[in-house]
Amino acid sequence: MSTLRGYASQGSHRHAHAPHVARRLSVASLRRRRGLGALAAAWGAFVLTRLGQVVDTVAMTATTGALPSLRGLDRVVLSLVSIPTVVGLMIAAGVIAAVRRRPALAVRAAAIIALAVASTQILKHDILWRPDVGISPAIANSLPSGHVTAAATAAVALTIVVPVRIRSLVALAGAAWTALMGIAVVLNEWHRPSDVVAAIGVVTFYALLLAPVETGTRTPRGRRVLAWAMTICVAAAVVGLVAALLTVAAATGGPAAPAGASWLADAAHAQTPATLAAATAGLASILAVATFAAWSVDRLYS
Repeated sequence: MSTLRGYASQGSHRHAHAPHVARRLSVASLRRRRGLGALAAAWGAFVLTRLGQVVDTVAMTATTGALPSLRGLDRVVLSLVSIPTVVGLMIAAGVIAAVRRRPALAVRAAAIIALAVASTQILKHDILWRPDVGISPAIANSLPSGHVTAAATAAVALTIVVPVRIRSLVALAGAAWTALMGIAVVLNEWHRPSDVVAAIGVVTFYALLLAPVETGTRTPRGRRVLAWAMTICVAAAVVGLVAALLTVAAATGGPAAPAGASWLADAAHAQTPATLAAATAGLASILAVATFAAWSVDRLYS
């Protein structure tokens, strides 16, 4: 009789959690669309338009000029993201999932990595393009960034396989790691900020598509820190982007003005309000999408 009551209690507990799980899945669906929105906005606003290309390119060159003391660190970070590193992180995620007796989590993590990396390469080389509007001599499309995709998927993989009680802390560390990788590729002038934002958008989509809704005891401090970090970074990115678009448009004479490669060449060696605003907007945008992705995965909890 007591066994029957136990089963009934477990069943009622599951039914009680069902609405919460459904609500979380609905919210995750909305955030998946925001991940695709980040990809579409990065490409549409900063690749397909003349003013966007100016802001994006000067953000990269101004960041390199404003943060010369970090040159060298970027190469160290970039060297860490390689095929052996990604494979090692996949193995680590699988080991953690096996220890927790959750092999399905390892499969989900591997699927997120494989789909995000493959989608990034297909988008970059076969679907998206970069029009030549006279802004830079290199017109080959570089969006999304493959390095950042690899770093972000590794962070997501570890986040979804660790126990729920430390998920927020791991997600926060993953956001920092992803943002560091994004800043490193910009500092090294491998990618513009829009390439980084688009890559994290791709990873966010697949993470929220495949990561499960978990239950268990959580660490409230880590959750609050991650939420505050995301809020501050998103606010800074919005303000920075508005300031960058306005100041760069004013400096170049407007979106349709002929200022292009020559203005960028001068701007790369000068710290003006326009270049500083663009650099700030680029860095803040990278931090914003990295923390949003981590926060979204961390919120898959009932």
